[in-house]
Amino acid sequence: MLLVLLTGCRKEFTRPSWEVDMAGPVIHSSLGIGDLIPDSLLQVNPDSSVTLVFDETIYRLALDSIVNLPDTTMGDTFKLPTFVPSVNVTPNQVIFSQTEEQHFGAGDVELTDAILRRGELIVHLHSTIDEPVQIDYKITTADLNGLVFSATVEIPAGSVANPAMVDTVFDLSNYHMNLRGSSGTSYNAFGTNLIVRLSPNASNTQVHNYDEIRVLTSFSDLSPKYVKGYFGSRVENIPSESASFSLFEKITGGNLDIDQVNVSMVLRNYIGADARITLNQIEASNSISAASLDLTNTIIGTAVNINRAIDNWGNVSPGLYTIQLNEGNSNIDQILELFPDLFNVDMSMEINPLGNVSAHNDFMYDDRTFEADLNITMPLSFIANGLSLADTIDIDLQEGENGRLTQGSFFVDVSNGFPLGGTIQLYFFDAGGNLTDSIVALGTIPSAQVNASQIVTNSSSSTLRFDINENQMNRLYAGDRMVLKVMFNTSSLTQHVTIYDHYRIDLRVWGDFSYLIGHP
Repeated sequence: MLLVLLTGCRKEFTRPSWEVDMAGPVIHSSLGIGDLIPDSLLQVNPDSSVTLVFDETIYRLALDSIVNLPDTTMGDTFKLPTFVPSVNVTPNQVIFSQTEEQHFGAGDVELTDAILRRGELIVHLHSTIDEPVQIDYKITTADLNGLVFSATVEIPAGSVANPAMVDTVFDLSNYHMNLRGSSGTSYNAFGTNLIVRLSPNASNTQVHNYDEIRVLTSFSDLSPKYVKGYFGSRVENIPSESASFSLFEKITGGNLDIDQVNVSMVLRNYIGADARITLNQIEASNSISAASLDLTNTIIGTAVNINRAIDNWGNVSPGLYTIQLNEGNSNIDQILELFPDLFNVDMSMEINPLGNVSAHNDFMYDDRTFEADLNITMPLSFIANGLSLADTIDIDLQEGENGRLTQGSFFVDVSNGFPLGGTIQLYFFDAGGNLTDSIVALGTIPSAQVNASQIVTNSSSSTLRFDINENQMNRLYAGDRMVLKVMFNTSSLTQHVTIYDHYRIDLRVWGDFSYLIGHP
């Protein structure tokens, strides 16, 4: 009725407003462990207990740690011999030409092939000839889809006093480079062909023995996606690298005592070269608490041999080495109870300890080099004390056509069938990430009733109440980010509690709000 009266008003005076109480919709939800943790990470055992199965890479080697094509600059200056005062040239006539083999400085690495993911060829040209000059430059052993790299650049007329200069950059992305050179028997080599001619657009002129053409070519930021050859026999001390670890990314604090955990650390060698690996240190750290812990196991400081990978037309089968970690042979349980979000790996790698046994057929792809993976199998049996989880809630609260919510409460009726109890708090953050307010739920969620074996016998019932004042409601309309933080404990702080597949928590959400109709 109020809406009918409001929409029937035709006068444009200050609009009246009413604040009315209204009950929000009722939402029902029933959640099992598969709704709280992705099914892909869970394994249900024959007794209905649940095991967490998680794989993540904690280390990946960069290709340039093993093979690097350094920035390389080559320069040529072309002049007439001193005993030749000058020559007459006509448009399009060749003045100088040169074919040669150039080399990358790659140390003891002997490459035969490379495919570039990215890279640039920078050409700097300098001419004192008084007519335009054309430069044709080819890398005769580089091609893209079968077409040899070829570039033509024109230099305007210059003089000895004011030489003409041109700088040009060419993209070498995806070019294949045959690094056997022009001869086909070299390594790290490539062939070039350079022709200097008078521009077809020039006029007849004379080139004197004091004139010069300078050609400076620079290969810059070469990053291969594939290399082949002999990678040398040497020990590389790989700089420490950190990798993020996502298993505990929503846990912000508290203590967790894990009953049992089995971890396989799998070293995968995708490089087509034999390797002898020494893991000097594996450090786990938590960036929130600033706590860190080194892995203890006999693998630390011990050299292990890993066979070379096999390349089946781009389908690479890696050499493998697996290390089993458990509470008996390592401190892996303590590391996981740290809730690490970073792993830092320090290692050394001896490449080709037996020498060039592949006859220059070592290979490597930049997206598949050397990796260390953690494969975690952890039964969900634990003791939790003050364990805190946080998650961001996206808010999109829009005003209605005729009004808006001003304040009120929403309620959550909980039937908890998990042996976990806890509290809930909501935090408001503005667009800059600054904490602006918080709401503490009135009431707690008690653990379900359990027997002496900590198995649930009956669900617990409770109601949580969240009171939202007008300022907090305004923040919701303003789009402030909301973070939900849950802190919980297991039903026992001395016995490990096992989670079963049939455990569920049932929720009924409803609200009681004031609604402002119209605007004052």
